[in-house]
Amino acid sequence: MLTRVVVRVDGGYAGTPAVSTGIRYSVEIEGRASENELHSLVTYVDEIAEVCTHLYEMSLASFDSGAFPIVLGGDHSLGAGSVAAAGGCDWSP
Repeated sequence: MLTRVVVRVDGGYAGTPAVSTGIRYSVEIEGRASENELHSLVTYVDEIAEVCTHLYEMSLASFDSGAFPIVLGGDHSLGAGSVAAAGGCDWSP
């Protein structure tokens, strides 16, 4: 039985103006799980990462065109992509 699952999100910015260095995920698991259970868990994390990466790209394109994206969703993980894009934009006039 799995006793603990931790998914960590990491990313950063570099350069002038700051540009995102990307979003990276790691999964830490404690306890026992079958190979099928682990595969399902990793697939789920990969799907979330794919959504966040796509949201990052779409938000960044919106900012780059001078628009301000409005992101609606039902999960707190959506902020990983949209906030990363906002942080990587050149906000100077």
